[in-house]
Amino acid sequence: HIERTIHKGVEPKARVRLLFTGEYDFNRENNYALYSLRDVLNIKLREVVREDKSGTYGIRVSASANNIPKESYQLSISFGCAPDRVDELTQTVHNVLDSVKTSGIDEKYISNVQETDLRSFETDLEKNGYWLGKLEQYHRLQWDPKDILTYPDLVNSLSVEAIQKAAQTYFDGENVAKFILLPEE
Repeated sequence: HIERTIHKGVEPKARVRLLFTGEYDFNRENNYALYSLRDVLNIKLREVVREDKSGTYGIRVSASANNIPKESYQLSISFGCAPDRVDELTQTVHNVLDSVKTSGIDEKYISNVQETDLRSFETDLEKNGYWLGKLEQYHRLQWDPKDILTYPDLVNSLSVEAIQKAAQTYFDGENVAKFILLPEE
């Protein structure tokens, strides 16, 4: 666990970044679950932190899976807010993460992610750049290129349970860093 607070600048704004990292089993299914978790949380955290709490203009969840030099993942949640709301909104984020880990997520978030992914896949299939990138990636990873066309099966297999399991795995509390930027006093 790492926590750093930096006081810099004069603007009455704070920036918060929560970083979760760890070891990872790099494969197609885990990658899809990780990126789907990111997509679900982008929607859910925007609703809760921005719309319900009026705490920020925007909150962003990003994710990456790496297999070189070692298999690892990184999930990052970042947002700006008023300095006096840092603790409240950080706790709200943790509450949402805990809720997803223990209770799962509403099916509407899964459907939203699936619809978006299937629509993107349909349009991507018509682009040479997509094919070039995917063929290069599958060759480099020594995956069967025929699996490119089975992506809709992967999307349709996404479930509330899969997102809950991913949240339990990637937000396990082992490697967490919290960075806060506050104005100078």
